[in-house]
Amino acid sequence: MAQQIKKLMLAAFLLIYNNIVIKFYKKEEGITFIEMIVYTAIFSIIFAILTGFIVWVYQANAKSQAVREVANNTQRAMQVILREITESRSIYTPTASVTQLSLETIGQLPAQETSTYVDIFLCGNQICLKRESENVFALTSDRVTVSNLKFVQFEAETSPAVQVSFLIDYINPGITTAMSATSTAVLRGY
Repeated sequence: MAQQIKKLMLAAFLLIYNNIVIKFYKKEEGITFIEMIVYTAIFSIIFAILTGFIVWVYQANAKSQAVREVANNTQRAMQVILREITESRSIYTPTASVTQLSLETIGQLPAQETSTYVDIFLCGNQICLKRESENVFALTSDRVTVSNLKFVQFEAETSPAVQVSFLIDYINPGITTAMSATSTAVLRGY
């Protein structure tokens, strides 16, 4: 499409340029009112096509950026959650539920501790992670909203396993982009 627009603009420019140059070489007194209206109409059409193309490029770029934002947030959140599950010793069932996962882990231990707890849950519209004696931090950015966060626990052969699923939407009324993710991990520190 861009090639066609370039060809159209070049043809229109050459047509107008040739008409004006030929008139001046023939030493005519100028251009007529009708010719001026035709030239203005041609320039207006070219300008409208060019403006439409620029708007289309801008919208395509915004959509592409939204898709990247959703994909990056989905991938980052899922990677962190799966890593926490695989490095965990057990699922801490008193606080674990369908929408919150509490894990006993031996990774990133506080000083003089033999194990610690990690909670993964939905806080507002973001997936959050909280380690024992640390502040809550969000795994997803504030440019996306997370919904339908679910943790399903089951036994996989000899170790507990957790299936994680969630839906991420891009926050922008003019652009709709969503991605769902589902994955399963087995506790290897078990």
